[in-house]
Amino acid sequence: MRKDNLLLQRIKELNYLTNDEDLVFCLYPFSFALKELIKTNLEESKCKRKFTSTIEETKNILISTENKYFIFISEYLKDGLGTKLLMELKSYEIDHNCIIFLNGNDKNNLNVALQLKTKGMVHEESLEEKNGSLVRAVKNIKEGKKYVDPKLMKI
Repeated sequence: MRKDNLLLQRIKELNYLTNDEDLVFCLYPFSFALKELIKTNLEESKCKRKFTSTIEETKNILISTENKYFIFISEYLKDGLGTKLLMELKSYEIDHNCIIFLNGNDKNNLNVALQLKTKGMVHEESLEEKNGSLVRAVKNIKEGKKYVDPKLMKI
């Protein structure tokens, strides 16, 4: 029961932090916690919520917008690496707020994300543990700071 309460608390925190933001979730596959976050945000926010699992779908959403999105990206997508999407987003005029979820198995992907000055990097295990890393990442980005999950620095 305690884990369920913690998950609900994290979802409420994230919902509060992103309620006024347009969001793109480019994830493959979706984790349970993020599915619940997405469901909550859909019900409570008037902002845009887009869901993709490929680089191309995400680019199609963002190429024609003048809005700044908060983009959540998984390390692996149906059509390539999340870091490839990050590279492509760097060429856009709008500096979208991006958080990439890394599994920690490929140090190269972490290095690419760091080189691209990705605003948020969260270890996938931190999502499952519900340790608040995603909330801290969103808070830091909203305050104009970067966030690198301490678990990623141990790989």
